[in-house]
Amino acid sequence: MSPDENARALKAHFEKFSKRDMDGLLAPYNEKSVVIDHALQLRCQGIEQVRAFYQEQFDFSSDQIFEISNMFAAGEWVCAQTTAVGTHDGVFAGHQATHKPYKFSFCNVVRYADDGMILEDHVYYDLSKVASNLWNLEALWNVFQLPPPESRGEH
Repeated sequence: MSPDENARALKAHFEKFSKRDMDGLLAPYNEKSVVIDHALQLRCQGIEQVRAFYQEQFDFSSDQIFEISNMFAAGEWVCAQTTAVGTHDGVFAGHQATHKPYKFSFCNVVRYADDGMILEDHVYYDLSKVASNLWNLEALWNVFQLPPPESRGEH
């Protein structure tokens, strides 16, 4: 596929996410495809793990959509700067829904094969910003599995 075709494929991918079209989302993945959530240090490979990754996102927010603000493609790679907008009405990182609205920046760097299948999907975002906007400070420490500042002698 050409760089323009890859960019159109990624744009369509975000549209399928926003419509909660799981079958459409999974269509460009196969057993060799890898999704890496760099913020959570999570690696998913193959259809079932990728399905579970997207299902967790659907469960986290029933109305999350991605707004693309910038995208460029070079060869087999596409980079998209997006904003996720929604309501935290489900479980995330073991924390129950806060029902708070959110808006966070994301970056996806995706590599496509010649046949249009996704080889790699790298997801980057600031987890501390996500957590600090949704939960109190104690919950934030729990997400990162760190002891609270007072137990480490910090104030």
